[in-house]
Amino acid sequence: MYESYLGLKGRRVSSKDTDKYFGRLSDILVNKDTSEIIGIISKNESIIYKHRLFFMRDIVKTDELCIQVKGYGEKFIKVVPLYEDFKSCENDIFKKRALYQNGRTAGFVRDISFNFEAGVMSGFEVGSSLIQDLINGRLVCPSGNTVNYLSNCIVIDAAVQKSLFGEV
Repeated sequence: MYESYLGLKGRRVSSKDTDKYFGRLSDILVNKDTSEIIGIISKNESIIYKHRLFFMRDIVKTDELCIQVKGYGEKFIKVVPLYEDFKSCENDIFKKRALYQNGRTAGFVRDISFNFEAGVMSGFEVGSSLIQDLINGRLVCPSGNTVNYLSNCIVIDAAVQKSLFGEV
């Protein structure tokens, strides 16, 4: 089942066994090379531990109301530290400028699609403006090795551009 980042963000995260509330989903971490989901970050209003990281192996079930996890996750006082090959959907992908390899702007990442059963980020939607999105629709790009994540933008591979528009 595919789920959108905008639909997942803010969803309740709780324990499957005890129904303990851990907060609301605030971010999803993915591997930048393989697009595998590394885990989710829940955020609550606790005085001490605001963030909890639950790895993909800890996610038991996702439905329209909550994400059920096993265990208590890794607790962090401030921000969860990221490894170099991890990307944060909130900070590194969502709302970032998307460029083609020739430097032309495709738009901005408006949403991200996930398949939790397969454990992968399946793709993302790129749009330029609300009016253009309504008229032309959004560009749906697959994730994985077709995308290069830079610090301030995302570069879409020429093969994807060619498959979407014909000649580059």
